[in-house]
Amino acid sequence: MKKRGCIIILIGIFLIIITKLTPDYIIVTDRSTLSDTGKDVELNVVEYKIWLTEDAARKIAVEHARINGVPDSLVINMYHSRMCLKNGHKYKTIKVHYTDTDSRQKQL
Repeated sequence: MKKRGCIIILIGIFLIIITKLTPDYIIVTDRSTLSDTGKDVELNVVEYKIWLTEDAARKIAVEHARINGVPDSLVINMYHSRMCLKNGHKYKTIKVHYTDTDSRQKQL
């Protein structure tokens, strides 16, 4: 019984360490389209901690706008793993529309 308890505790510690070391998300691809109507950006993101989806999407939008400028629209396709990305199985799509030029400047 002690051996079984130790194994369960070690597995729990291992899972906690893996969860802490794994990043929240990784931006895999970035596609920008520039046209007469404006700049549209589509991001494919592999998210490892799915309980942080909304927070991760907000961080991605702010960081992308800070680095690349504010687009007219931003589409974030969320995937559970790289295998899901490869097979095209997204679990969530988040669309962010920036319409007003004043709000664009405030976003930065």
